[in-house]
Amino acid sequence: MSWDVSIAKLAANVDAEVSIFIRYGDHSVRINEDCVLPAASTIKIPILMEAFRQRDEEMIDFSERISISPKDRVGGDGVLSLLIESACMEFEDLLTLMIVVSDNTASNILMDELGISAINDLCQSLGCPSTKIRRLFMDFDAMQAGINNTTTASDMMRLITALDQGKIGGKSGATQMIEILQHQRYTSGLPAYMTDSNIKFATKTGQLPGICHDLGIFKYREQKVYAVVMFHQLAEGEAGRRALGDIGKVIKEEIFRL
Repeated sequence: MSWDVSIAKLAANVDAEVSIFIRYGDHSVRINEDCVLPAASTIKIPILMEAFRQRDEEMIDFSERISISPKDRVGGDGVLSLLIESACMEFEDLLTLMIVVSDNTASNILMDELGISAINDLCQSLGCPSTKIRRLFMDFDAMQAGINNTTTASDMMRLITALDQGKIGGKSGATQMIEILQHQRYTSGLPAYMTDSNIKFATKTGQLPGICHDLGIFKYREQKVYAVVMFHQLAEGEAGRRALGDIGKVIKEEIFRL
């Protein structure tokens, strides 16, 4: 059985709305890849990219210290919401927290600093019209009104490919962004079975009730796989995480042959 057939079979067994785009060389698996879905924390990828674009154009300084006050704090993922008093952090540290522990407070501060319209314009310029920020993280009023940040698997594929190819921030920017993504702490999805230290992965998850997304760049020696897997309206969240792990296992065993 070829790797693409294996992944399609796994996807068919998930009780959810499934959207997948996985690319290895000239071969790919595409399942409902243009379906517009809530992005959850995968929307933090274009926030990261816009920060590097603005730094490259000398619009911002990553060493600038940003104040964090109690009113900035929001719940959900991250650590900044646990701070007792006001704090001050460098711009680059906020980017790291946004990706590595998916910190929602850091993400909201960064969106304010960079400008939501600028982030959306970046997505549009890279051919990702369905990837849009419409609200801050943990904005419960907006959530109850059905206002969501959105994306598609095909848009996220364009974004991570552009990131890896240095289209934003040049080669040095790509290297730095990938290094941040490689420090991801939430690795129970696609990388769950990638325990071989020779496999390098740079990933970002997105999880909410009924939503389980994971995406990333996976490299073993000279082989490279770009993967975006999105599950929406999951009947059971743990089933989504298991399916992500199983799909990652196919990448490991049937593409990397490990």
